[in-house]
Amino acid sequence: MLTTTRYQNITIEPFGEEHGPFYMKLKELAKLDDQEHVNPAESEVAFVALADGVPAGMIFTYHRPFHPYCTYISLLVLPSSDRMLIASRLLISLSAHRMVYPLQISVWETDFAMKQALVKQGFYEIRNTYQVRIATPESGLIRDEEYFMEHHSDYQVLALSEYLKREQAEEELVRLVKKTYEHTHRANPPGVFDLSRWKAFLHEQDLESQGSYVVLNATNGRCAGFALLHSTSENGVAELGWRGVATSEHLDLILLLTREQMKYAAENGIKQLVCEVDSTDPYQMEMLHVYPFEPAPAWVTYHKQR
Repeated sequence: MLTTTRYQNITIEPFGEEHGPFYMKLKELAKLDDQEHVNPAESEVAFVALADGVPAGMIFTYHRPFHPYCTYISLLVLPSSDRMLIASRLLISLSAHRMVYPLQISVWETDFAMKQALVKQGFYEIRNTYQVRIATPESGLIRDEEYFMEHHSDYQVLALSEYLKREQAEEELVRLVKKTYEHTHRANPPGVFDLSRWKAFLHEQDLESQGSYVVLNATNGRCAGFALLHSTSENGVAELGWRGVATSEHLDLILLLTREQMKYAAENGIKQLVCEVDSTDPYQMEMLHVYPFEPAPAWVTYHKQR
């Protein structure tokens, strides 16, 4: 029979240098990515929970310049502790501090104790994120050529490298990329940036311009949709990036663009494609619904208003 861990005393204290080794232990247990998390020593708000005098968990805040309208939270609790109790006490410790709201935190869907603590403290779910994979399909598994030609004969697909050679093409595409990202991140919108900031995304070092595609309306030559592809540090693996269409009536163009990327991968020795899919992104979800990606647990994001 399982029993709940009982503590005589739980105290919360500010994070200090002496807590550095404990943070490294939690970071290793949680398998945190150095690029995704800030050291709590650099945080404006950071606390450690002590259960009967022994460190059991910590919480700290950080900010991301591209999404300046919320405060991100990292909440780490030892698996051997009463996770819901420790997490709840740490979340309560934030209430006395002035911060930019909403607060945002993400946890695995299988971390029931953490999810219970968040809901108990007034957090609510805003989206699920799936880190999915698919083996590069053989040509026979790629959507039928004749089907696409019949249903999309009034569209032309160009590799990004070819599309950018067209006059005024880049600005039109950048505006669509910006519009798409803003539409899919309404709960936590990006900051206000000029177009040069958004143009930079089309020239990132890892962007595969031959495997990224733009679809044009053959009648008026306007950009109707796009799909980006990125290289990764993993051998034989590429990442399906942002994608979108100019109007929701043409959502099926996502399948046309993704089909081209699948074909490119098969022809260029890419064995697997990975993708980070948000449930709030109708363009990526359209792709997820059609292609047989491997099942993956959800990374659940929560918000809390003031």
